[in-house]
Amino acid sequence: MVDLFGEAEAPETDPQDAVTHDTFPTAEHNHQLTGHEECLSRCRAMLEAGQFPHGLVLTGIEGVGKHLLSLHIAELLMGEGKLHRMIQGGYPDLLMLGREMDEKKGRLKPDLPIATIRKIPVFLRQTPAEGGWRTVIVDDADHMNRNAQNALLKSLEEPPKQSCLILIVHQLGRLIPTIRSRVRVMHLAPLELGQVRDIITEKHALTPGPLALALSGGSVGKALELSDERISADVLFLIQLLPIIPGLSPKEREEMTQTLAAGQDPITPLKILLRLMDMDMLNQLDMNALPMEASQALTQWKQSAPLATRLKIRDKLKDAINTAEAAYLDRLALSDMVIDHLQGKGL
Repeated sequence: MVDLFGEAEAPETDPQDAVTHDTFPTAEHNHQLTGHEECLSRCRAMLEAGQFPHGLVLTGIEGVGKHLLSLHIAELLMGEGKLHRMIQGGYPDLLMLGREMDEKKGRLKPDLPIATIRKIPVFLRQTPAEGGWRTVIVDDADHMNRNAQNALLKSLEEPPKQSCLILIVHQLGRLIPTIRSRVRVMHLAPLELGQVRDIITEKHALTPGPLALALSGGSVGKALELSDERISADVLFLIQLLPIIPGLSPKEREEMTQTLAAGQDPITPLKILLRLMDMDMLNQLDMNALPMEASQALTQWKQSAPLATRLKIRDKLKDAINTAEAAYLDRLALSDMVIDHLQGKGL
């Protein structure tokens, strides 16, 4: 049996994802804005017209450049030539907030609490250290709990002069209506696949393969995730498993369960497989862009499993991932559950 998840150590958390209330997820080499120049131009026009909003929401899928755009907007407000200082975290008139890292669990905490949001009015009431605007960037703002959102609302209702709150959200609907009604929303479109490829090649010294680009959905972050050769190989193996797993013998099934349990990071490839299922069902997947073996396996699976069955398998797989993350199932229990779901048991 192929060792599906390998023996290599799990990759460390990318600095772009490791947000705390004192840091911000931006790599130094990612200064150049790509794909969202029009959004920045609209912000410049609003500023020049004296109509810049006190609250701005940047929304779109993860990994398309919302973080970097927010910094460019902050630089626009506070003066050109200050971007590097902002990225270094040394600009006094910019406060950057986000979810904290749970050191014990090795991942970001699920909520952005009220204690973090209460730092905003204190910061905004202070006199600007260098004159001009004071700006707060809240990353993962859609992870604020209800109390945190209500606290943020007060800052939006009574904003000081020349102050701006920039909220970065992936799911706009998670913000309460009273916040959405008091902000200007800018929707960031996914990047073109050519832009994704060029950004990764030029700024990360990597060459994304066809599987990474096909499943990126226009997100640099998602493509980078699949640029890890081990993860890419794991995902390809899972795709090839789809059409054959219903016919596994009991012995083969046991071997497969043990193989899935042997890896150090079984969840990431499963999440990517789930993304593939979503993209395919929404007709967002270019089958011609996939590696031939992946395209053939997915085609065979679609021919053998009706849409209703695939939808149920997709939902069951999502439940298994959520359960594993919330309850910390051991790898064997998670693997057994995943095999059951992919085989369509209990549907």
